[in-house]
Parts: sequence; C-alpha cells; structure tokens
Amino acid sequence: MVNTLRIRLLIELHHLDIYGTRFTAELAHLIGGVVIYYGSLLCLFWWVSVILKRRAPVANATGWAPPPWAWWLVPPAGYLLITLGAPLVTGNFLSDVAAFTRHATTVVLLSGALSLPGLVVTLIPRSIKGS
Repeated sequence: MVNTLRIRLLIELHHLDIYGTRFTAELAHLIGGVVIYYGSLLCLFWWVSVILKRRAPVANATGWAPPPWAWWLVPPAGYLLITLGAPLVTGNFLSDVAAFTRHATTVVLLSGALSLPGLVVTLIPRSIKGS
C-alpha cells in the first residue's frame, strides 16, 4: 500500500515543471521516497508503541530502563541500516561514491528531520504536557 502511494505520487511529481540543475527529478524521487517510506515507518512505530505502551520505559531484570527518548532511535537506526547499509555491504556504492554520498546525506538529513518531532515531544516534561 505504501509503495502504491509512493509510485502514484512520484508519477504526478515527475510531470510537474519544477526541475532545474539543483533540484532534479532524481532528487525529487529520493526525497519523495524517504518522506513516504520513512514517514510510514514512523507512523507504524508510533502506533505500535502506543498499543504496547512502550513510550514508558520498561525496566529489565536489573532494574535499568532506557530513557523514553531512546525509543525514537529505533526507526532511524533500522531505516538507515537498510537504506545505507545494503549498498555499503554489497559494495554497490563504489561505482559512484559521490552519488552515494549525496544519497546518504539526503537520507540522513531527511530521516533526522522527520524523527525530530517525535523526539521533541518525548523530551517535553510531563508537567508541561499536562499529564
């Protein structure tokens, strides 16, 4: 379903007259893919965390519990591991290191920006939230 949404939106985006030398159709495709795929991952993560009530830290046998903000490291870690780790492990990035560097920079910056609201909300003290 997410892939269908991505394809449909990016086909429409491809037909728009918005491209130039810096903002190319390839960059628009990358940005659209990250926003749709990673945004979907974040929504799924939030939904599951609410259902499982994982937003509150759960102590392990030693009594240690990760801070609430640490849960927001899970989606970007998984996403970056797959999107950037696969080309690194297979060596595919070697065919065009400069293009991979641009790709990696865009993916890291966008996923970080999309993760920021969830992290900020988690860091707001409960007294300010009204809980």
